[in-house]
Formats: sequence, C-alpha cells, structure tokens
Amino acid sequence: MRVQALEAIAENDEALMEKYLGGEELSQDEIYAVLGRAVAAGEAFPVLCGSATKNIGIPALLDLIVGTFPPPRPFAVGGQTARQGRGGGTQSASDAPFSAVVFKTSSAFAGTLTMMRVLSGKLGADTNAYNPNTNTYERLSGLVKINGKSTESTEGADAGDIVGIAKLKQTHTGNTLCDEKNQVIYSLIEIPEPSISFSVHPKGKGDEDKIIGGLIKIAEDDPTLRVTEGGADA
Repeated sequence: MRVQALEAIAENDEALMEKYLGGEELSQDEIYAVLGRAVAAGEAFPVLCGSATKNIGIPALLDLIVGTFPPPRPFAVGGQTARQGRGGGTQSASDAPFSAVVFKTSSAFAGTLTMMRVLSGKLGADTNAYNPNTNTYERLSGLVKINGKSTESTEGADAGDIVGIAKLKQTHTGNTLCDEKNQVIYSLIEIPEPSISFSVHPKGKGDEDKIIGGLIKIAEDDPTLRVTEGGADA
C-alpha cells in the first residue's frame, strides 16, 4: 500500500516526493490526497489484504475508500432529462440540483421503507421532491441511515449517501426523485423475467384477499416476483 502510494506521489506531486526523499515524514492526509488523484485518473490501483469472514482489514479498506476514492458521478448512471426544455441533466457535485434513485423497497419495518441513493445535490430532512416516473410529488421527511436491521435518524444526505424514507405512497423501486425545476429520469433497473411459476390456492373461503395482499407486499420487496390474480397482473 505504501509503495503504491509513493509511486503515485512520484508521478503526481514532485514536491511531496522531494519531501519524502529529503527524509521528512509524509502525513496520511498528504498521501491520501495525491493517491486519490492517481486513483481518480486510473493511474493507481491500491491493493489491501484482509478477510471479510474474519473481519480483518475492513477498517483499513473503509478508510481508504473515504480518503482516496473520487466523489460520486451521477452522470455515469444513465440519467436523461424527463421533460424537454426543463433541466439539462445532472452534475457530479453536492451543489447540483437534487436527484436520487430508489433501489429497494422494504416492508420489513413498521410500514414501508424506501431506500435511495442521492446521486446529486443535497437532501434535507423535510423536502418536497418530484417523481417523474409517476408524475407525482413526495414529501421526504423522517430520513434515516440504515445499518443492517437498525435505522438511525439523520438531518440530511449529500451526493453519494444512501438513506431510507418511510411511507412514500407513489414511489417504487427503480423510480427517480428529483428537483421539479431540474427534472431527470435515471435508467430503470433491468429486472430479469421469472423462469418458474407457481399457483397458490387458499385453504378456506375468504382467504383470497389475505393471500393476494401478502404476495403484493412480497413483490414490493422483490421486483423479480410477478403476482397475478385470475390471469391478470396484480
């Protein structure tokens, strides 16, 4: 790791290299700064040793990601303007107009939890957002950070952050949320077609509604599942 960092310094910052060769100790911030530029340019590829199953080297990996990896680039996600003449795509900076993509919906919590990644701009704790996929508006309040099965309230999110929001009514997996004045739609997540099918029958009369309701909730969590009732999609 340190050898790679010094090689990156040699190519990207002569002053720091002279400092090192002069016997001065380089700080971690100095190494990370120049290594980050080399990583972003594709000139350096840090390699670390560790074990995910034994939790060895994980903190070092996370520190490296935070310290050297480039900021998120939402323009590489495949965004396209939703309405002609209104907005020109997105920028890859926190001061750009807000946009986010919903990548998962879960009903395992108290109600529905919508998980999204902020791709540009900033998201406050109480924000109005536009959903160009459904042509609706959502009130984004009660933001939470997700850590496994635990959630923690947060005051906002920046570009690159992943957050959850409870009880959104018109927003589903694959949808885009954005600033109405700078509309953008990100490419929908491609869901493979199901390869097998099953038929479910109630044991008793009056259980049909319970079964179809439960299956629809499961389908909200897993978009690869198709639920049909009487031959029609539900």
